[in-house]
Amino acid sequence: MNGTVNITGSSNTKNISTTGTISATGKISSNDAITSATDLKAKRFVINAVEAISTSGATLTIDLSNSNIFSIIMSHNVSTLTLNNPAIGNYILKLTHTGNAHTITWPSSIKWNGDTTLSTTGAKIDIVTLIYDGNNYYGSIAKGY
Repeated sequence: MNGTVNITGSSNTKNISTTGTISATGKISSNDAITSATDLKAKRFVINAVEAISTSGATLTIDLSNSNIFSIIMSHNVSTLTLNNPAIGNYILKLTHTGNAHTITWPSSIKWNGDTTLSTTGAKIDIVTLIYDGNNYYGSIAKGY
């Protein structure tokens, strides 16, 4: 729905919350939280727009509250990566290397399923998937696109 969502006779343009069902034949949107005490089901979830970031030095801070998908231009090696404001969920980092291959020193809070190195040749794209469960990050890398 566009604009206001009516739930049990009340209107709320900020938080949308119910202990029952939230349903619509169109789009449901909120500038704040949409919560339900039961399952929230959708044909498709549209995540915030992709957050674009460029590395400008050895330190990179990513505010995970800005999006779930980040497109990062790797023009420097990153020796300090900080992940701020996580919420339980999935995060995708699309790392685009400039003419040279670059490296990231990953936070020790990420548990990996295998290799943590990035592409070793320049002008490649690597995709890092992070799942955060409220306590730990679980990561995997697909590289060399």
